[in-house]
Amino acid sequence: MWLLRSQTRFLHCSTMRCSTSKDLETVFTIRECLQSANNRVLRTRGCVQAVRKHKDVIFADVTDGSTSSCLQVVIDSSKLPSASKLTLGSSISATGSIQTRPRTPTVELHPDSIEIIGECDSVEYPFKAHGNHPLVYLRQFPHLRPRTREFSSLLRIRNAAAMAVHAFFQAQEYLHVHTPVLTSCDCEGAGETFVVKPASHDEVNNFFGSVAHLTVSGQLHAEAVTC
Repeated sequence: MWLLRSQTRFLHCSTMRCSTSKDLETVFTIRECLQSANNRVLRTRGCVQAVRKHKDVIFADVTDGSTSSCLQVVIDSSKLPSASKLTLGSSISATGSIQTRPRTPTVELHPDSIEIIGECDSVEYPFKAHGNHPLVYLRQFPHLRPRTREFSSLLRIRNAAAMAVHAFFQAQEYLHVHTPVLTSCDCEGAGETFVVKPASHDEVNNFFGSVAHLTVSGQLHAEAVTC
């Protein structure tokens, strides 16, 4: 399965060096924002990974899955009072100017407007900012764990490794073959370990008309392909 790098799947375009009216119509990814020129005005969307609230300013780390880095959004709470509702896990849309800190590579977005697309209850949200959550805990939330640094990094490493393996074998003129996941072949005598049965467990009326197993090996089907 192939997915866009941006988990939020927002449309985006390549980075340009000057701000135009199109910049405000286009939703830029966090990756593009981090690569944008200083003082450029643009719009982006993402999920809040961390939020720090002070008297007059709010700092929010926002990501959208397009990069492992976060974009720091610096919000003037006196001009944008709605930002006080920001919590960890919230989804936002922000429009403002890109600013780079002097003597540091830090890139910030100073928004003129901000919209909370999806609020998040910080009490019920299972992850805490800068929390050291063990992997066994993160596995309990498969729909949210890709947002964490651990699992997002793991997915990127697996993607790079898989692409490198595929590129090697493609260069050697191999074909990538998908063998069946469900099969009636009892490969290596271990197929009956995972038998697929209907809910009624009626062996006479099997769903596929014959006994089916979760395959433990694609070897037999691969041999048929090579003949």
